[in-house]
Parts: sequence; C-alpha cells; structure tokens
Amino acid sequence: MKTCLIVGQYSAFVGLLIDRFTKEGWRVSTLSETDSPSHKVFEHYKYKYTSEDLVRIINSCRPSLIIYLGAYDNAYRGKKEELKKQYINTVCSLLLYASENGVKHFIYLSSEQVFDNSSIVELTEEMQARPETEHGLLLRQGEMVALEYNTIATMEVTVLRLANLYCTPYDATDCTDTVTSKCLKAARNEPVVINTKREYSLLHGRDAVEAVYILAVAEKRRHSVYHIASPITLTDNELVRVIQSGFVNGISVSDTTNNLSSRRVLDASAFNREFNFSYRIDYRQAVPEIVSTMQSNLARYVDDGSSKSKKSSFWHTVLSVAEVVILVLLCFIVKTSLVAGGLLSSIDLYLLVTLMFGAYYGSKHGVLSAVLSTFFYFLEETRQRSGLEVLVDIKVYIWIAQIFIVALAVGYVRDTLLKERADSKLRDDYYKERLDDLSKINNSNVRIKDFYEERVLDSNESVGYIYNIISMLDTANPNYVMFEATKIIMQLMETNDIAIYRIYDNGYFRVITSTSDRSRSLGKSIKKENIPYIMDQIETNHMYVNRQLDARLPSMVGSLINADNVVEFIVMLWDVKYTHMTLYHRNLMNVICKLISSAVLRAADFLDITRNVRTIEGTNILTTQSFEEILKLYITASREHLTEICVLRVETSGMTPLQMNAAMKGLVRLTDPMGVAEDGNLYVLLTNTNRLDAQFVINRLKSKSLESSIVKTDEDE
Repeated sequence: MKTCLIVGQYSAFVGLLIDRFTKEGWRVSTLSETDSPSHKVFEHYKYKYTSEDLVRIINSCRPSLIIYLGAYDNAYRGKKEELKKQYINTVCSLLLYASENGVKHFIYLSSEQVFDNSSIVELTEEMQARPETEHGLLLRQGEMVALEYNTIATMEVTVLRLANLYCTPYDATDCTDTVTSKCLKAARNEPVVINTKREYSLLHGRDAVEAVYILAVAEKRRHSVYHIASPITLTDNELVRVIQSGFVNGISVSDTTNNLSSRRVLDASAFNREFNFSYRIDYRQAVPEIVSTMQSNLARYVDDGSSKSKKSSFWHTVLSVAEVVILVLLCFIVKTSLVAGGLLSSIDLYLLVTLMFGAYYGSKHGVLSAVLSTFFYFLEETRQRSGLEVLVDIKVYIWIAQIFIVALAVGYVRDTLLKERADSKLRDDYYKERLDDLSKINNSNVRIKDFYEERVLDSNESVGYIYNIISMLDTANPNYVMFEATKIIMQLMETNDIAIYRIYDNGYFRVITSTSDRSRSLGKSIKKENIPYIMDQIETNHMYVNRQLDARLPSMVGSLINADNVVEFIVMLWDVKYTHMTLYHRNLMNVICKLISSAVLRAADFLDITRNVRTIEGTNILTTQSFEEILKLYITASREHLTEICVLRVETSGMTPLQMNAAMKGLVRLTDPMGVAEDGNLYVLLTNTNRLDAQFVINRLKSKSLESSIVKTDEDE
C-alpha cells in the first residue's frame, strides 16, 4: 500500500487532497501544528514543525510521498512574524528528515507569488522568479532549498506552483485567496476592493488536487518545476460580476484602479503536454456555488471573537485602573474626615493600599497607586500648612521614597513569582507534551506494526492467507465445502452478492449457493444459450469481466473445473468494486477458483465413495443420521444468508423406503436430499427454494396422491 504524509495546517484544500488519495487506496497521514483534520486519516500528528520528534514521526509513518503545502499552509499567513522566521527552518527540517528516512518523492507547493506582477507574457518554468512581497520571497527561498535537494540527495523533489488556488472554504480562516476573500466581504456586506487593470487566472482546488495526484503517481517526471494554471484569464471586474450574480440585493464595490496595469499569468503548457492534463472546473460555475454556500452558512464565516477578547482585555484594564483611583480617593476622604478625631492616625492608609495593589496587580498598578497617593498626600498636607513648607520638608520626601519602594519591591516580587510560576508551568507543559508525543509515537508505531503484521499474516496476497483458505476447505464438511468457498470469495473480493451454479448435461445451470436476490437476478436456473457472451470466455478457460459495466450482468464470472479440464461450476460475482476490476484481482480470483476446484472435487469423490453408507440400500433416501447432519449444515448456511431452504414432510402411508423412492422419482430434483425420520415420514430438503417455490412441489406431489406440508425449522423462527 502506498503511503502519503500531508504537512500543513488543515484547510478545505487539504480535505480535497485527503479525499483524492484515500479514494485511490493510499494510506494518508497528516502533520500540522494546530488543528486536526475532520476527514478520516490513518494517523494525524499534531507537533511543532521544529519539534525534535519530527524525525521520529516521518520514521514512524514511513511515507513514500510527502506533500508540503508551503504557499497554502495557513499557519504562515497573516502577521505571525515568528512563524515566518521559522518557515525556511521548517522546509529544511522536512527535507532533511524525509531524505534520511528514505522518502522517494517530496512535493513542495508554491504559488504565482514568486513572480513579479508586471509580466505581459505568460510566465514559464524557465523564467527567473522575482518576488515582490515578503510572502513571495519566503516561498522562493523555500523553492531554492527544495530544488537543491535534487542535487545532494537521492530523494526526488518537485516544486508545483499553483496559480490563484481557490475552493469552497470551511470558515473565515480559509478565506485567504483572491476569490473567497472577495466572496466573504460581499457576504458580510462590506465593500469589495477591485483593480480593473489586474489580470490573472484562477485554479479550482479539485483541478489542483487532480494535478497533484497525477504528478504523484507518474512513473517518471521530466522536470523539477511545474506550473498549474487555468487557461482562462480574467480581471477583478469580471470576477466581481460573477460574485455579484449570486446576490439578490447586489454588493458594494470599491474601485482602487490606478494607471498601472498588473498581469501575472502562469504558463502550464509543459505540465499539460507531459501528463495530458485538462482543466474541468470553470470559475463561472464554481464561484456562484461558493457564494451560495457562504450565504446559507454565514454564521461559520463570522470572526472568531479575537476582537471581542481584545475589547474584554481593554475594559478589564480600565476597571482595574478605576479601582485604584477610587480606593486611593477613599483613603484621602477617610483620612481627611477622621484625622480630627485622632482615628487611624497610626495607620498609613496610602501605604497599605499601595502594598495591596502592588501585591495583587503587580508593579504597574502599585506605581499608579503610589503616584495617586503622593498627590492626595500633598493635598492633605497643604490643608494644615503652606505648600512651600511641604516642599521643603524632608519627611515628605522620605515618605514618598518609602511608598515608591514598597510599590516597586512588592510589585517586582509579585511579577517575579508569577513569571517563575509561568515558566514552571511552561516547563511542565513541555515535558508533558514531550511525554504525550512519545506516547503517541509509541501508540502509532504499535498500530503500524499491527497493521503490517496483519497484512503479512492475513493479506489477500500473503502465503498465510492462501494457507488459511486451504485449511478451511480441507477441514470443512464435504457437504459444506461450497458454502465455505462462497464465504472465502466474499471476503476476498469484498462483495456480498455471489452465486455458484452447477452445470448439467442438459445445458442448464442450477444455482447451488447464492447470497442475495441480486446474485440470483439471472434466475435459479439458467439456460446455457441465454448467456453466450459469458460462456464464450468460460469455455476457453478465461474469466469473464463485465467491461461494459452492464448492470444486468455479473461483474465477474469464474469457473471451477474438474481433473479432465471440464467446467463443472461457475462463480458469478455481482457489484464488485470498480477498484477491484483489475488484472490483479482477476488473476487472484483465478487462483482461488483453482483452490476451490480441488476441494470441491475431493468432497465430491468422498460423497460418492460413502454413498452406500449414507443411503438406504437400493434407494436415494438418506438414513436418519445422514439426513439430520445435512439439514443442520443447510440451516447454518441459510442463517449466514448463503442459500435458501425449505423442508417438506411427505406422508408415507405405510409405504416402504423402496416404494417411496419409486413414488418420488421425477417429482423432486436429484440434488434435493431426502431422508426418513424416526416418525416414519419422508422429509425432503429443497435447496435454494423458498416457501413460494415449495408450493409448486407440494402441488406436484399432490397430483400423485402424496400428501406433503412445509416443516417449520429453526431458521423460520
């Protein structure tokens, strides 16, 4: 099984990538620093790109292909300067660890931003890239690092430049491209900024994913850099007209066009010629669908509340400052009103309040309290003496120094303790995260080990699986071999609609075992001449494959042949998965049919040899013990939906087994077992027959004066 690791923050585009590769049978894992994918993947790794465990992650999932989102990794968008500084380190780390762990192919996704915005001709892969923006410069540096690995490592690195990629976004954080950003502003009734002299092309996410997949599975790639771009070019004005068509009330537009024209269109002809690639999605149909989705789910595209949190933080600061002002003012009022009575004269309320705020809020609020306390202390002193006397009083300056020392010292101690506590928490979180990372890697390794162990022991192509098939068929009851074979094919080909028919000399096929109404849709009895297109293949020892995908015919038909190379049974498989309609599964089915043929022949030979022991002498009627054994097997098969059965009780009216055998001749099929029970009546097991079909047999017996009735079995309950 091919394995793929997608690196980058989850987005709608990543979801499309996961769907495409998973659909083709790849085992997809993802790696990101933040969120987890909502799509089902084999394993998701949530680690920092600079984590020491990155090498263990790549070694754990052992991908044959790594796709790094690069230009479309939203973790590096916006004003996260620290992340931008880490970008090149991330690219280097991924390339280094991928090369060391035997990754065969590394795809780096870039964009049109590595070129300037003033080209009158279409930009080819050979042209010199000259980025104009900081983001474009980062992408170009990443390209250069990635391409360098083609010369210094055995790993193949391909740079894929996607021009103006867009797709239906999940939320507002996904609206970062030209199309969805304008759609989001329009949906929020905000002015849409346009530049009518800007010319570019658009690339839908599904076309981009198809191009990435084609590049990934190609046996050989002629170049290291490819452009993927739609052949249709447009301007902001044309795009806004399409967006506007999705709104009933229209949208507001802000035209910022100046005298300078801008054109940045990539030439994708090299990729299109090499891989015979064509673009299927037109922006004129895709953009209105995006607008409709955003309008019907507008709540998903509202801001994430960061502005609210900023407002909340602002008002918290305002309230805490107001608290300082009010309490210091209260101290002033209390001191001025109670000082005449001598109350609280021994307590310095200003110092107490400053100490409290410094200890609770920190040095900033402590200093603010000290400043306000100094101001009110000066007012208090001027009530008893002149301002000049206060200014020359050394005790005032000592008091001011004292209160500021308390504010700064207590605030510093409080801030230091909080910082140490935060650092301690960070260390604890780091070690916990490291422990969790190691636990996740260990669990992942265990799952991967179990996965490969299961594939080695139980996979369809393993020796262990073939051995299990032989063991099941060899140990099965001879009368139950065909049912075991049916279950094996169901598991192998992953279909629940299977029928096995026996070929008789009269040119008819009679169903032996069938698992559903769909598998019996051609009938329980089929005339050979009615399916010549199938028999032409079967009689030449070939397997029939329904390449026309005709719903009226089985998907595959195999054969079971005897020692004389004569076809005795045919196996019809219905509704086989399209991914299983391959040469590999066809050959695998041939091998299994040959194994089943050997087991069926051995079972038939055994039943022929023991026929005299199992039947009453001179008749086709089974002994009581033999009949009960077969009945139990068929009831089990019926419960497993491998066949239909119906049991009839026939009144013997005193006739001997020889007389009953003669009377029943021609009234039931030779393949339907008959047996005498202890009550003296004859019982007939009608195989592949339901109650409605059994009524015809009852009427036939009645016409020969034989009374019969349907017996209720355990399966009927």
